[in-house]
Amino acid sequence: MSKKQVAFIGCIAFLVIFSIVNYIQLNKLSNQLDSLTQLEHNIQSLSSSMGDIHSTVSSTLQEFTEEQRWIRNSYYEVKAVDMEEEKVEVSVLWSLRNIEKDETLYLLFREQGSREWQHIELDETEDLSYHIDLRLSIKENYETQILAVSDDRKRSDDLQEISVFQQLEERIYADVYAHSVTNNQIDLHIMIQQLYGDDMFIQDKDRLEIKSALAYVYMNDELVKTVDVLENANPVAHMPHEEMYEYFESLKFDGEKNGVIRVDLIIQDGLGIEYKRESYDY
Repeated sequence: MSKKQVAFIGCIAFLVIFSIVNYIQLNKLSNQLDSLTQLEHNIQSLSSSMGDIHSTVSSTLQEFTEEQRWIRNSYYEVKAVDMEEEKVEVSVLWSLRNIEKDETLYLLFREQGSREWQHIELDETEDLSYHIDLRLSIKENYETQILAVSDDRKRSDDLQEISVFQQLEERIYADVYAHSVTNNQIDLHIMIQQLYGDDMFIQDKDRLEIKSALAYVYMNDELVKTVDVLENANPVAHMPHEEMYEYFESLKFDGEKNGVIRVDLIIQDGLGIEYKRESYDY
């Protein structure tokens, strides 16, 4: 047998052995990949199970906490709005976990920020479910509590925040952007939008219309410009149950104006209520 033949047979043998080794290694790698895929699937299943357990525990804990609360299922409903008198009628509803035989119940309520409580004595009910109607100012938010008084002790707990004015205030959205372009020029962009979608206001659009919007431009806390936004606003097509105003102007000043810019936007509606919004800069 010649040397070339021996060398050729040797190469063939080497390639066969190399292919077998590669096949074995690839087979092992394939098995390892299958194992990793199964491991990933197991981890995902475990993660899903942990999520279900967390959800169940949270729900059970919430139910347990609610069962332990003295005051349960509290909420309020707006029944009527009297814009002429600037009053709102609300029904406050709740239930109690228990009440002692010798306890007298009171509803306490006050304007947020006030220290003085007003109180109303409550009649007993067989199922410990209660509701009471209140006539409140539309210009205020209110805190409420339930107070139980017996001969030897008192106990109380928070009932419900009645956010009447907050609802009124949140119907107006305003975006005020002020940016210094040069030492004597400021770009001022203001967008005001009022939505009447809340049933509490939709019948009183005339009283709630925006009557004025003034922008006070300050540089280093010094008033340098006052802008009547409604008078100078660009017309914007209104959708049903909304008002919208948009204003943009480059304000120029004599001399250089360097410092911190602040714009205070004061909006006033037909009720005479003022809403303040402040500017921002990028």
